[in-house]
Amino acid sequence: MQNKRSLLFFLLISVFGVLAFVPREDGGIEKLLASFQRWTDTNPQEKVYLHMDKPYYALGDTIWFKAYVTVSARHQLSAQSQALYVELINEHDSLIQTLKLPVIAGLGMGDFTLDDELNEGNYRIRAYTQWMRNAGEDYFFDKTFAVGSPGGDEVQAKVNYQYEIAKEKSIVVAHLNYKDDAGKPISDKRIRYELILNNKVIYSKESETDISGNMVVNLANDAALQSGTGFLRTTVYTTDGRKVIRTFPVKAALSQSDLQFFPEGGTLVSNVTSRIAFKATGVDGAGIFIRGMVVDQLGTEVISFESHHAGMGSFLLKPEPGKQYKAKVVYKDNSTAEVSLPAAQPEGYVLAVYQLDNDSLLLRVTASAGLTKNPGSLGLIAQSGGEMIYASKLLTSKQINSVTLPKKSFPTGIAQFTLFDYKNEPISERIVFIRNQDQMKVKIKTAKKSYNSKEKVEVELESTDPTGKPVAGNFSVAVIDESKVPIEEQMESTIFSNILLTSDLKGYIEKPNYYFTADNDTINKALDNLMLT
Repeated sequence: MQNKRSLLFFLLISVFGVLAFVPREDGGIEKLLASFQRWTDTNPQEKVYLHMDKPYYALGDTIWFKAYVTVSARHQLSAQSQALYVELINEHDSLIQTLKLPVIAGLGMGDFTLDDELNEGNYRIRAYTQWMRNAGEDYFFDKTFAVGSPGGDEVQAKVNYQYEIAKEKSIVVAHLNYKDDAGKPISDKRIRYELILNNKVIYSKESETDISGNMVVNLANDAALQSGTGFLRTTVYTTDGRKVIRTFPVKAALSQSDLQFFPEGGTLVSNVTSRIAFKATGVDGAGIFIRGMVVDQLGTEVISFESHHAGMGSFLLKPEPGKQYKAKVVYKDNSTAEVSLPAAQPEGYVLAVYQLDNDSLLLRVTASAGLTKNPGSLGLIAQSGGEMIYASKLLTSKQINSVTLPKKSFPTGIAQFTLFDYKNEPISERIVFIRNQDQMKVKIKTAKKSYNSKEKVEVELESTDPTGKPVAGNFSVAVIDESKVPIEEQMESTIFSNILLTSDLKGYIEKPNYYFTADNDTINKALDNLMLT
Protein backbone atom coordinates (compact mmCIF):
# COMPACT_ATOMS: atom_id res chain seq x y z
CA MET A 1 0.00 0.00 0.00
CA GLN A 2 1.25 3.45 -0.85
CA ASN A 3 1.21 5.95 1.97
CA LYS A 4 -1.08 8.90 1.37
CA ARG A 5 0.68 12.22 1.05
CA SER A 6 -1.01 15.58 1.21
CA LEU A 7 -0.90 18.04 -1.67
CA LEU A 8 0.07 20.57 0.98
CA PHE A 9 3.27 18.58 1.53
CA PHE A 10 3.97 18.86 -2.20
CA LEU A 11 3.63 22.64 -1.89
CA LEU A 12 6.19 22.80 0.92
CA ILE A 13 8.66 20.59 -0.93
CA SER A 14 8.45 23.00 -3.85
CA VAL A 15 9.10 25.91 -1.50
CA PHE A 16 12.19 24.15 -0.13
CA GLY A 17 13.59 24.17 -3.65
CA VAL A 18 13.20 27.95 -3.68
CA LEU A 19 14.76 28.21 -0.22
CA ALA A 20 17.90 26.45 -1.40
CA PHE A 21 18.94 29.85 -2.76
CA VAL A 22 18.08 31.77 0.43
CA PRO A 23 21.01 32.50 2.81
CA ARG A 24 20.74 30.77 6.21
CA GLU A 25 20.76 33.40 8.92
CA ASP A 26 18.71 34.69 11.84
CA GLY A 27 15.10 35.12 10.88
CA GLY A 28 15.21 32.00 8.73
CA ILE A 29 11.58 31.17 9.39
CA GLU A 30 10.58 34.63 8.18
CA LYS A 31 12.43 34.01 4.93
CA LEU A 32 10.71 30.62 4.63
CA LEU A 33 7.32 32.28 5.07
CA ALA A 34 8.12 34.94 2.50
CA SER A 35 9.23 32.34 -0.03
CA PHE A 36 6.16 30.25 0.70
CA GLN A 37 3.89 33.23 0.12
CA ARG A 38 5.59 34.08 -3.18
CA TRP A 39 5.24 30.48 -4.35
CA THR A 40 1.54 30.21 -3.46
CA ASP A 41 0.84 33.57 -5.10
CA THR A 42 2.35 32.40 -8.39
CA ASN A 43 1.10 28.77 -8.18
CA PRO A 44 -2.59 28.81 -7.26
CA GLN A 45 -3.95 25.49 -5.99
CA GLU A 46 -6.96 24.71 -8.16
CA LYS A 47 -9.35 21.80 -7.65
CA VAL A 48 -12.03 20.32 -9.89
CA TYR A 49 -15.27 18.59 -9.02
CA LEU A 50 -17.66 17.13 -11.60
CA HIS A 51 -21.29 16.70 -10.58
CA MET A 52 -22.47 13.79 -12.71
CA ASP A 53 -26.13 13.02 -13.34
CA LYS A 54 -26.01 9.35 -12.26
CA PRO A 55 -23.77 7.03 -10.21
CA TYR A 56 -23.53 4.46 -13.06
CA TYR A 57 -24.64 4.07 -16.66
CA ALA A 58 -25.60 1.73 -19.50
CA LEU A 59 -24.17 1.60 -23.00
CA GLY A 60 -25.96 4.17 -25.15
CA ASP A 61 -26.42 6.59 -22.23
CA THR A 62 -25.17 10.15 -22.22
CA ILE A 63 -23.09 11.23 -19.22
CA TRP A 64 -24.06 14.78 -18.29
CA PHE A 65 -21.95 16.76 -15.85
CA LYS A 66 -21.36 20.22 -14.44
CA ALA A 67 -17.84 21.27 -13.48
CA TYR A 68 -16.81 23.38 -10.50
CA VAL A 69 -13.24 24.74 -10.47
CA THR A 70 -12.20 26.15 -7.10
CA VAL A 71 -9.08 27.82 -5.77
CA SER A 72 -7.45 28.47 -2.37
CA ALA A 73 -8.21 27.04 1.06
CA ARG A 74 -11.60 28.80 1.06
CA HIS A 75 -12.69 26.97 -2.13
CA GLN A 76 -13.86 29.99 -4.06
CA LEU A 77 -14.76 29.61 -7.73
CA SER A 78 -11.57 30.14 -9.70
CA ALA A 79 -10.99 32.86 -12.25
CA GLN A 80 -7.51 31.52 -12.98
CA SER A 81 -8.23 28.88 -15.64
CA GLN A 82 -10.34 29.38 -18.75
CA ALA A 83 -10.17 25.77 -19.96
CA LEU A 84 -10.92 22.39 -18.40
CA TYR A 85 -9.71 19.06 -19.80
CA VAL A 86 -12.02 16.08 -19.23
CA GLU A 87 -11.09 12.53 -20.26
CA LEU A 88 -13.12 9.33 -20.56
CA ILE A 89 -10.93 6.27 -19.85
CA ASN A 90 -11.79 2.56 -19.97
CA GLU A 91 -10.72 -0.11 -17.49
CA HIS A 92 -7.62 -0.88 -19.58
CA ASP A 93 -6.48 2.73 -19.04
CA SER A 94 -7.10 3.50 -22.72
CA LEU A 95 -8.25 7.01 -23.52
CA ILE A 96 -11.68 6.93 -25.22
CA GLN A 97 -12.37 10.64 -25.62
CA THR A 98 -11.04 14.01 -24.46
CA LEU A 99 -13.01 17.24 -24.12
CA LYS A 100 -11.60 20.74 -23.79
CA LEU A 101 -14.35 22.80 -22.19
CA PRO A 102 -14.56 26.53 -21.58
CA VAL A 103 -14.57 27.60 -17.94
CA ILE A 104 -16.39 30.83 -17.10
CA ALA A 105 -16.08 32.15 -13.53
CA GLY A 106 -15.08 28.69 -12.33
CA LEU A 107 -18.00 26.85 -13.97
CA GLY A 108 -18.34 24.59 -16.98
CA MET A 109 -20.62 21.92 -18.47
CA GLY A 110 -20.17 18.96 -20.79
CA ASP A 111 -21.20 15.44 -21.74
CA PHE A 112 -19.94 12.11 -23.07
CA THR A 113 -21.99 9.62 -25.10
CA LEU A 114 -21.32 5.96 -24.32
CA ASP A 115 -21.41 4.40 -27.78
CA ASP A 116 -23.07 1.02 -28.14
CA GLU A 117 -19.89 -0.50 -29.56
CA LEU A 118 -18.03 0.10 -26.27
CA ASN A 119 -17.62 -2.79 -23.82
CA GLU A 120 -19.20 -3.09 -20.42
CA GLY A 121 -16.93 -2.49 -17.48
CA ASN A 122 -15.55 0.11 -15.12
CA TYR A 123 -14.79 3.47 -16.71
CA ARG A 124 -13.15 6.60 -15.34
CA ILE A 125 -13.66 10.30 -15.85
CA ARG A 126 -10.61 12.43 -15.16
CA ALA A 127 -10.64 16.23 -15.15
CA TYR A 128 -7.96 18.87 -14.62
CA THR A 129 -6.75 22.35 -15.53
CA GLN A 130 -3.29 23.22 -16.79
CA TRP A 131 -2.44 24.68 -13.36
CA MET A 132 -3.27 21.35 -11.71
CA ARG A 133 -0.69 19.56 -13.83
CA ASN A 134 2.01 21.21 -11.69
CA ALA A 135 1.05 18.93 -8.79
CA GLY A 136 0.66 15.78 -10.91
CA GLU A 137 -2.10 13.35 -11.88
CA ASP A 138 -2.65 12.12 -8.33
CA TYR A 139 -4.49 15.36 -7.58
CA PHE A 140 -6.76 15.41 -10.65
CA PHE A 141 -10.47 14.78 -10.30
CA ASP A 142 -10.78 11.04 -10.99
CA LYS A 143 -13.98 9.05 -10.63
CA THR A 144 -14.61 5.39 -11.47
CA PHE A 145 -18.11 4.22 -12.40
CA ALA A 146 -19.75 1.10 -13.84
CA VAL A 147 -21.16 0.82 -17.37
CA GLY A 148 -23.53 -2.06 -18.05
CA SER A 149 -25.70 -3.42 -20.82
CA PRO A 150 -28.87 -1.56 -21.86
CA GLY A 151 -31.87 -3.21 -20.28
CA GLY A 152 -29.60 -5.27 -18.01
CA ASP A 153 -30.64 -3.52 -14.81
CA GLU A 154 -32.48 -6.65 -13.64
CA VAL A 155 -29.12 -8.32 -12.94
CA GLN A 156 -27.11 -6.75 -10.11
CA ALA A 157 -23.68 -8.30 -9.52
CA LYS A 158 -20.72 -7.70 -7.21
CA VAL A 159 -17.48 -9.44 -6.35
CA ASN A 160 -15.16 -9.79 -3.35
CA TYR A 161 -11.66 -11.28 -3.61
CA GLN A 162 -9.89 -13.33 -0.96
CA TYR A 163 -6.38 -14.80 -0.86
CA GLU A 164 -6.04 -18.43 0.21
CA ILE A 165 -3.51 -21.24 0.29
CA ALA A 166 -4.63 -24.55 -1.23
CA LYS A 167 -2.29 -27.54 -1.53
CA GLU A 168 0.66 -25.24 -0.74
CA LYS A 169 -0.21 -23.00 -3.70
CA SER A 170 -1.67 -19.51 -3.52
CA ILE A 171 -5.05 -18.91 -5.13
CA VAL A 172 -7.35 -15.94 -5.44
CA VAL A 173 -10.97 -16.74 -4.64
CA ALA A 174 -13.58 -14.57 -6.36
CA HIS A 175 -16.87 -14.56 -4.42
CA LEU A 176 -19.57 -13.44 -6.87
CA ASN A 177 -23.12 -12.51 -5.90
CA TYR A 178 -26.10 -12.00 -8.25
CA LYS A 179 -29.43 -10.35 -7.45
CA ASP A 180 -32.39 -9.21 -9.52
CA ASP A 181 -33.68 -5.64 -9.66
CA ALA A 182 -35.87 -6.32 -6.59
CA GLY A 183 -32.84 -7.37 -4.55
CA LYS A 184 -33.73 -11.07 -4.53
CA PRO A 185 -30.96 -13.66 -5.09
CA ILE A 186 -30.64 -15.12 -8.58
CA SER A 187 -30.37 -18.73 -7.39
CA ASP A 188 -29.63 -22.01 -9.18
CA LYS A 189 -28.57 -20.15 -12.32
CA ARG A 190 -25.97 -21.44 -14.76
CA ILE A 191 -23.36 -18.73 -15.43
CA ARG A 192 -20.50 -18.79 -17.90
CA TYR A 193 -17.32 -17.02 -16.84
CA GLU A 194 -14.09 -16.17 -18.66
CA LEU A 195 -10.72 -15.05 -17.32
CA ILE A 196 -9.24 -12.46 -19.66
CA LEU A 197 -5.64 -11.28 -19.33
CA ASN A 198 -4.04 -8.71 -21.62
CA ASN A 199 -7.09 -8.89 -23.92
CA LYS A 200 -6.77 -12.69 -24.33
CA VAL A 201 -9.23 -15.29 -23.02
CA ILE A 202 -7.19 -17.60 -20.76
CA TYR A 203 -10.03 -20.03 -20.10
CA SER A 204 -13.82 -20.25 -20.14
CA LYS A 205 -15.94 -22.33 -17.74
CA GLU A 206 -19.44 -22.63 -16.30
CA SER A 207 -20.73 -22.73 -12.76
CA GLU A 208 -24.02 -22.32 -10.89
CA THR A 209 -25.23 -19.90 -8.22
CA ASP A 210 -26.43 -21.25 -4.90
CA ILE A 211 -29.71 -20.44 -3.12
CA SER A 212 -28.27 -17.06 -2.02
CA GLY A 213 -27.14 -16.09 -5.52
CA ASN A 214 -23.48 -16.77 -4.72
CA MET A 215 -20.88 -18.35 -6.97
CA VAL A 216 -17.20 -19.03 -6.22
CA VAL A 217 -14.42 -18.90 -8.82
CA ASN A 218 -10.87 -19.97 -7.96
CA LEU A 219 -8.00 -18.26 -9.81
CA ALA A 220 -4.43 -19.47 -9.64
CA ASN A 221 -2.33 -16.61 -8.27
CA ASP A 222 0.54 -17.36 -10.63
CA ALA A 223 2.88 -15.32 -12.78
CA ALA A 224 0.34 -15.15 -15.62
CA LEU A 225 -2.25 -13.50 -13.41
CA GLN A 226 0.22 -11.03 -11.95
CA SER A 227 1.89 -10.17 -15.26
CA GLY A 228 -0.77 -7.91 -16.69
CA THR A 229 -4.19 -6.33 -16.55
CA GLY A 230 -7.11 -8.73 -16.43
CA PHE A 231 -10.78 -9.10 -15.68
CA LEU A 232 -13.39 -11.74 -15.03
CA ARG A 233 -16.28 -11.65 -17.52
CA THR A 234 -19.51 -13.45 -16.64
CA THR A 235 -22.53 -14.08 -18.86
CA VAL A 236 -26.05 -14.49 -17.48
CA TYR A 237 -29.14 -15.32 -19.56
CA THR A 238 -32.39 -13.73 -18.39
CA THR A 239 -35.74 -15.53 -18.35
CA ASP A 240 -36.62 -14.03 -21.74
CA GLY A 241 -33.36 -15.27 -23.27
CA ARG A 242 -31.40 -12.01 -23.30
CA LYS A 243 -27.68 -12.12 -22.57
CA VAL A 244 -26.38 -9.90 -19.75
CA ILE A 245 -22.62 -9.52 -19.37
CA ARG A 246 -20.93 -8.37 -16.17
CA THR A 247 -17.19 -7.77 -15.90
CA PHE A 248 -15.03 -7.49 -12.79
CA PRO A 249 -11.45 -6.22 -12.85
CA VAL A 250 -8.83 -8.54 -11.36
CA LYS A 251 -6.00 -6.73 -9.63
CA ALA A 252 -2.67 -7.42 -11.33
CA ALA A 253 -0.81 -7.42 -8.01
CA LEU A 254 -2.98 -9.92 -6.18
CA SER A 255 -1.12 -10.94 -3.06
CA GLN A 256 -1.58 -11.52 0.63
CA SER A 257 -3.08 -8.92 2.91
CA ASP A 258 -0.89 -5.91 3.58
CA LEU A 259 -0.25 -4.22 6.94
CA GLN A 260 1.69 -1.01 7.45
CA PHE A 261 2.46 1.15 10.49
CA PHE A 262 2.76 4.95 10.54
CA PRO A 263 4.21 6.82 13.55
CA GLU A 264 2.60 10.20 14.16
CA GLY A 265 4.89 12.90 12.84
CA GLY A 266 6.79 10.33 10.76
CA THR A 267 9.37 8.96 13.22
CA LEU A 268 9.54 6.95 16.43
CA VAL A 269 11.99 8.28 19.03
CA SER A 270 13.33 6.30 22.01
CA ASN A 271 11.75 7.19 25.36
CA VAL A 272 9.13 9.41 23.73
CA THR A 273 5.51 8.24 23.70
CA SER A 274 4.09 8.25 20.16
CA ARG A 275 0.82 7.37 18.54
CA ILE A 276 1.24 4.72 15.85
CA ALA A 277 -1.48 4.29 13.26
CA PHE A 278 -1.89 1.22 11.08
CA LYS A 279 -3.73 0.22 7.92
CA ALA A 280 -4.63 -3.37 6.98
CA THR A 281 -5.79 -4.07 3.41
CA GLY A 282 -6.93 -7.19 1.60
CA VAL A 283 -6.14 -8.39 -1.90
CA ASP A 284 -8.69 -6.00 -3.39
CA GLY A 285 -7.15 -2.95 -1.70
CA ALA A 286 -10.05 -2.56 0.75
CA GLY A 287 -9.54 -2.39 4.50
CA ILE A 288 -9.91 -5.59 6.52
CA PHE A 289 -10.39 -6.38 10.20
CA ILE A 290 -7.34 -7.44 12.20
CA ARG A 291 -6.43 -7.82 15.85
CA GLY A 292 -3.07 -8.33 17.44
CA MET A 293 -0.45 -7.26 19.91
CA VAL A 294 2.93 -5.56 19.91
CA VAL A 295 5.79 -7.54 21.44
CA ASP A 296 9.45 -6.75 22.04
CA GLN A 297 12.41 -8.89 20.93
CA LEU A 298 11.91 -11.14 23.97
CA GLY A 299 8.30 -11.82 23.04
CA THR A 300 6.89 -9.78 25.92
CA GLU A 301 3.51 -8.22 25.13
CA VAL A 302 3.57 -4.42 25.21
CA ILE A 303 0.09 -3.47 23.98
CA SER A 304 -2.84 -5.01 22.10
CA PHE A 305 -4.80 -3.43 19.26
CA GLU A 306 -7.55 -4.02 16.69
CA SER A 307 -8.71 -2.26 13.56
CA HIS A 308 -11.88 -0.25 13.11
CA HIS A 309 -13.26 1.45 10.00
CA ALA A 310 -11.55 0.51 6.71
CA GLY A 311 -8.90 -1.62 8.43
CA MET A 312 -7.39 1.34 10.30
CA GLY A 313 -6.61 1.97 13.95
CA SER A 314 -3.97 3.37 16.28
CA PHE A 315 -2.27 2.80 19.65
CA LEU A 316 0.31 4.46 21.92
CA LEU A 317 3.87 3.16 22.31
CA LYS A 318 6.92 4.41 24.22
CA PRO A 319 9.92 2.68 22.59
CA GLU A 320 12.71 1.72 24.95
CA PRO A 321 16.34 2.17 23.85
CA GLY A 322 17.86 -0.93 22.32
CA LYS A 323 14.56 -2.77 21.88
CA GLN A 324 12.96 -3.90 18.64
CA TYR A 325 9.22 -4.29 18.28
CA LYS A 326 6.96 -6.29 16.03
CA ALA A 327 3.24 -6.87 15.70
CA LYS A 328 1.72 -10.34 15.93
CA VAL A 329 -1.45 -10.13 13.87
CA VAL A 330 -4.52 -12.34 13.57
CA TYR A 331 -6.77 -11.95 10.51
CA LYS A 332 -10.50 -12.61 10.33
CA ASP A 333 -9.91 -16.13 8.97
CA ASN A 334 -7.60 -16.82 11.96
CA SER A 335 -4.46 -16.82 9.80
CA THR A 336 -1.52 -15.04 11.43
CA ALA A 337 1.42 -12.85 10.48
CA GLU A 338 4.28 -10.95 12.08
CA VAL A 339 5.21 -7.43 10.95
CA SER A 340 8.12 -5.36 12.26
CA LEU A 341 7.38 -1.86 13.52
CA PRO A 342 9.55 1.05 12.30
CA ALA A 343 12.80 1.28 14.28
CA ALA A 344 13.00 4.06 16.86
CA GLN A 345 15.65 6.77 16.47
CA PRO A 346 17.90 7.39 19.49
CA GLU A 347 17.36 11.16 19.29
CA GLY A 348 14.74 13.31 17.63
CA TYR A 349 11.45 15.18 17.86
CA VAL A 350 7.85 13.96 17.83
CA LEU A 351 5.08 16.27 16.59
CA ALA A 352 1.60 15.40 17.86
CA VAL A 353 -1.73 17.14 17.28
CA TYR A 354 -4.83 16.70 19.46
CA GLN A 355 -8.35 17.98 18.81
CA LEU A 356 -9.32 18.66 22.41
CA ASP A 357 -12.88 19.85 21.76
CA ASN A 358 -14.95 21.61 19.15
CA ASP A 359 -13.01 24.85 19.58
CA SER A 360 -9.26 24.25 19.84
CA LEU A 361 -6.23 22.26 18.73
CA LEU A 362 -3.26 21.28 20.89
CA LEU A 363 0.11 21.00 19.14
CA ARG A 364 2.79 19.24 21.18
CA VAL A 365 6.46 18.94 20.21
CA THR A 366 8.40 16.47 22.36
CA ALA A 367 12.18 16.29 22.19
CA SER A 368 14.38 13.45 23.32
CA ALA A 369 16.25 14.26 26.51
CA GLY A 370 19.64 14.50 24.81
CA LEU A 371 18.54 17.31 22.50
CA THR A 372 17.58 19.60 25.39
CA LYS A 373 21.20 19.69 26.61
CA ASN A 374 22.15 21.88 23.63
CA PRO A 375 19.05 24.07 23.15
CA GLY A 376 18.32 25.29 19.67
CA SER A 377 15.51 26.79 17.65
CA LEU A 378 12.81 25.04 15.65
CA GLY A 379 10.18 26.42 13.32
CA LEU A 380 6.52 25.36 13.41
CA ILE A 381 4.16 26.17 10.55
CA ALA A 382 0.44 25.45 10.15
CA GLN A 383 -1.22 25.93 6.78
CA SER A 384 -4.29 24.88 4.84
CA GLY A 385 -4.58 24.87 1.06
CA GLY A 386 -1.67 27.27 0.69
CA GLU A 387 -3.05 29.68 3.29
CA MET A 388 -0.66 30.28 6.18
CA ILE A 389 -2.52 30.02 9.48
CA TYR A 390 0.25 29.98 12.10
CA ALA A 391 4.03 30.24 12.26
CA SER A 392 6.34 30.40 15.26
CA LYS A 393 9.78 29.63 16.60
CA LEU A 394 10.15 27.05 19.36
CA LEU A 395 13.10 26.85 21.74
CA THR A 396 14.25 23.34 22.66
CA SER A 397 15.43 24.18 26.17
CA LYS A 398 12.59 22.06 27.57
CA GLN A 399 11.49 18.59 26.55
CA ILE A 400 7.86 19.43 25.77
CA ASN A 401 6.59 22.52 23.94
CA SER A 402 2.81 22.99 23.58
CA VAL A 403 0.78 25.40 21.46
CA THR A 404 -3.00 25.82 21.52
CA LEU A 405 -4.72 27.16 18.40
CA PRO A 406 -8.38 28.08 17.86
CA LYS A 407 -10.11 25.94 15.22
CA LYS A 408 -11.98 28.96 13.89
CA SER A 409 -8.70 30.18 12.39
CA PHE A 410 -8.77 27.24 9.96
CA PRO A 411 -11.15 26.58 7.08
CA THR A 412 -12.87 23.20 7.04
CA GLY A 413 -10.57 20.65 5.42
CA ILE A 414 -7.05 19.29 5.75
CA ALA A 415 -4.51 21.36 7.66
CA GLN A 416 -0.82 20.57 7.66
CA PHE A 417 1.55 21.10 10.55
CA THR A 418 5.28 20.97 9.79
CA LEU A 419 8.26 21.17 12.12
CA PHE A 420 11.57 22.56 10.78
CA ASP A 421 15.09 22.44 12.15
CA TYR A 422 17.40 25.46 12.37
CA LYS A 423 18.31 25.04 8.68
CA ASN A 424 14.62 25.25 7.72
CA GLU A 425 14.64 21.57 6.74
CA PRO A 426 11.41 19.67 7.53
CA ILE A 427 11.86 17.06 10.26
CA SER A 428 8.27 16.17 11.17
CA GLU A 429 4.86 16.53 9.56
CA ARG A 430 1.25 15.84 10.58
CA ILE A 431 -1.96 16.42 8.65
CA VAL A 432 -5.29 16.86 10.44
CA PHE A 433 -8.85 17.21 9.23
CA ILE A 434 -10.57 20.18 10.85
CA ARG A 435 -14.34 20.64 10.93
CA ASN A 436 -15.82 24.11 11.26
CA GLN A 437 -19.30 25.47 10.87
CA ASP A 438 -18.32 27.44 7.77
CA GLN A 439 -20.36 25.71 5.06
CA MET A 440 -23.32 27.10 3.21
CA LYS A 441 -26.66 25.83 4.51
CA VAL A 442 -29.11 24.68 1.83
CA LYS A 443 -32.79 23.86 2.36
CA ILE A 444 -34.97 22.30 -0.34
CA LYS A 445 -38.76 22.20 -0.22
CA THR A 446 -41.49 20.98 -2.54
CA ALA A 447 -45.20 21.78 -2.42
CA LYS A 448 -46.10 18.17 -1.65
CA LYS A 449 -44.38 14.86 -0.86
CA SER A 450 -45.48 12.78 -3.86
CA TYR A 451 -46.26 13.50 -7.51
CA ASN A 452 -47.85 11.65 -10.40
CA SER A 453 -45.86 10.58 -13.44
CA LYS A 454 -44.92 13.55 -15.65
CA GLU A 455 -46.45 16.01 -13.18
CA LYS A 456 -44.65 19.33 -12.92
CA VAL A 457 -42.53 19.62 -9.77
CA GLU A 458 -41.55 23.00 -8.40
CA VAL A 459 -38.63 23.08 -5.97
CA GLU A 460 -37.94 25.93 -3.56
CA LEU A 461 -34.27 26.32 -2.58
CA GLU A 462 -32.98 28.51 0.23
CA SER A 463 -29.24 29.12 0.80
CA THR A 464 -27.76 30.86 3.82
CA ASP A 465 -24.37 31.33 5.44
CA PRO A 466 -23.64 29.66 8.84
CA THR A 467 -25.26 32.60 10.67
CA GLY A 468 -28.52 32.27 8.71
CA LYS A 469 -28.03 35.24 6.39
CA PRO A 470 -29.08 34.71 2.74
CA VAL A 471 -26.19 34.03 0.38
CA ALA A 472 -25.97 33.64 -3.40
CA GLY A 473 -24.74 30.42 -4.93
CA ASN A 474 -24.46 28.41 -8.13
CA PHE A 475 -26.07 24.97 -8.03
CA SER A 476 -26.68 21.81 -10.02
CA VAL A 477 -29.35 19.19 -9.40
CA ALA A 478 -29.46 15.56 -10.53
CA VAL A 479 -32.82 13.78 -10.29
CA ILE A 480 -32.90 9.97 -10.38
CA ASP A 481 -35.31 7.21 -9.41
CA GLU A 482 -33.57 5.49 -6.48
CA SER A 483 -35.78 2.44 -6.90
CA LYS A 484 -34.18 1.92 -10.33
CA VAL A 485 -30.77 3.50 -9.70
CA PRO A 486 -29.95 2.64 -6.07
CA ILE A 487 -26.92 4.27 -4.51
CA GLU A 488 -24.84 3.65 -1.40
CA GLU A 489 -24.23 7.00 0.26
CA GLN A 490 -20.90 6.02 1.87
CA MET A 491 -19.47 4.96 -1.51
CA GLU A 492 -20.37 8.14 -3.34
CA SER A 493 -17.97 10.94 -4.20
CA THR A 494 -19.64 14.21 -3.25
CA ILE A 495 -18.44 17.78 -3.55
CA PHE A 496 -17.64 17.65 0.18
CA SER A 497 -15.65 14.42 0.12
CA ASN A 498 -13.83 15.43 -3.06
CA ILE A 499 -12.97 19.09 -2.52
CA LEU A 500 -12.31 18.80 1.21
CA LEU A 501 -10.65 15.36 1.37
CA THR A 502 -9.65 13.22 -1.61
CA SER A 503 -8.39 16.09 -3.77
CA ASP A 504 -5.71 16.83 -1.15
CA LEU A 505 -4.51 13.25 -0.69
CA LYS A 506 -2.45 10.95 -2.82
CA GLY A 507 -3.64 7.35 -2.75
CA TYR A 508 -6.87 5.38 -2.64
CA ILE A 509 -9.47 6.49 -0.08
CA GLU A 510 -12.04 3.81 0.75
CA LYS A 511 -15.65 5.05 1.05
CA PRO A 512 -14.71 8.75 1.22
CA ASN A 513 -18.23 10.00 1.85
CA TYR A 514 -18.43 7.90 5.04
CA TYR A 515 -16.54 10.67 6.82
CA PHE A 516 -19.25 13.21 5.95
CA THR A 517 -22.36 11.19 6.81
CA ALA A 518 -22.26 12.38 10.44
CA ASP A 519 -20.18 14.38 12.92
CA ASN A 520 -19.63 12.07 15.89
CA ASP A 521 -16.78 10.52 17.88
CA THR A 522 -16.72 7.27 15.87
CA ILE A 523 -16.45 8.97 12.49
CA ASN A 524 -14.03 11.64 13.71
CA LYS A 525 -11.73 8.99 15.17
CA ALA A 526 -11.82 7.10 11.87
CA LEU A 527 -11.06 10.34 10.03
CA ASP A 528 -8.05 11.03 12.24
CA ASN A 529 -6.77 7.48 11.64
CA LEU A 530 -7.06 8.22 7.91
CA MET A 531 -4.96 11.36 8.37
CA LEU A 532 -2.34 9.41 10.32
CA THR A 533 -1.96 6.76 7.61
